[in-house]
Amino acid sequence: ALRVLCLQEEVADHVLTMLKGALAELSVGNPDRLSTDVGPVISAEAQDRLRAHIEAMRGKGHPIHALDLQAEC
Repeated sequence: ALRVLCLQEEVADHVLTMLKGALAELSVGNPDRLSTDVGPVISAEAQDRLRAHIEAMRGKGHPIHALDLQAEC
């Protein structure tokens, strides 16, 4: 998983737009399906740590982009 992405200011908007588009194309779900690109994190503890990190970054004013996950996820 990518934690930090450093971009030159001149290309940042373009690269971030492309990344958001690529994220929108991902299939998140059960990894036993061939159509799934991204499966679950390893444990509930890992999920809690990720959510805490996201909230900490939001709290510091950093922009966050996340997919809306289906109920099964």
